[in-house]
Amino acid sequence: MRLTVAVSAIDKGANTLIGSRAHISGCAMGSLEILIGTALMIGFLTPIAGVCASLGNLANSVSSLISGGTTNAIIAIYLVVICIAITLLGPGAFSLDARLFGRREIIIPGRPRPPNQ
Repeated sequence: MRLTVAVSAIDKGANTLIGSRAHISGCAMGSLEILIGTALMIGFLTPIAGVCASLGNLANSVSSLISGGTTNAIIAIYLVVICIAITLLGPGAFSLDARLFGRREIIIPGRPRPPNQ
């Protein structure tokens, strides 16, 4: 999931950088998308990058709906859902976050047993 969203963000950021040669805001947005995509790809600060990616894709879907591109809006909404899943699930075992902060281990306690008499 992280790789799918990361490649999408990097591609969109590169296209934004190519399309906005003179606009500083376009260059900043393109650079930010590439940074977020790279962070997701390597799994660095995944919850923060996931929230940023979901907000960016949500803005992209609203923009596509306003301009009349329903296909692009549906794709962006799918990416929003995937970004939310990435944010809630965490980076995974093969990520920089797992190397830096350790893997999370979920311990499910057993049922309490009645005392022996």
